[in-house]
Amino acid sequence: MRWQRENLGLKAASELRRELGDFLTEQCEPDEEAHLSAQVIIGELLSNVARHAPGRLSVEIEWEDRRPVLVLNDAGPGFARDVKLPPLTAETGRGLYIVAALAPRFKTDRLESGGMRYTVDLPMIRKRSD
Repeated sequence: MRWQRENLGLKAASELRRELGDFLTEQCEPDEEAHLSAQVIIGELLSNVARHAPGRLSVEIEWEDRRPVLVLNDAGPGFARDVKLPPLTAETGRGLYIVAALAPRFKTDRLESGGMRYTVDLPMIRKRSD
């Protein structure tokens, strides 16, 4: 499944987070802790994109066996990934640290066309199809 947005703002990021959450709730086994972790992961990534990477955004949910993999591409300036916990007095900088702590696998890549690709295994399991 794929979603695309132009110029993602904070309000649109929140709406997209809800859409992705609803999709995952439909597709995945009920597990409150896994769903909460996935919502935090998605929320952190989308809010980072809304704040730091204006422009086109695409999000896909792919499946590896029964595990959802979130693939998010943005058109921002890119950055050097640093997932260390920032100082306690810092007001920002925890998002990627949180994502890395909650996700079974988290990878970032710079795109040749500009922007970043985030690939995240979400800690959920797809419902079995009958």
